[in-house]
Amino acid sequence: MWDFFDEEQPQLVYALLPEATKKGYATEAATKILEYCFNKLNYQYLLASCDRPNLESQKVTQRIGMTKVDEKIVNGNPLVFFRIEKS
Repeated sequence: MWDFFDEEQPQLVYALLPEATKKGYATEAATKILEYCFNKLNYQYLLASCDRPNLESQKVTQRIGMTKVDEKIVNGNPLVFFRIEKS
């Protein structure tokens, strides 16, 4: 995790090699990261973003319960932003 933009709290970030996609790895890793952030680090929320054309990453955010909260152009790139609250 590392800070993006002006947010004080880290965002969920992952990247996979093409041969590792569509096997559930991103969803599994993201789920464990959420658990760690909420249960060990006591975060109250977590953010994520991805390029708008990256539909697979958007599906991962939805599978782990994140909600789309914004779309912006950042440095000429269309990005979609997601958020999940600690339950």
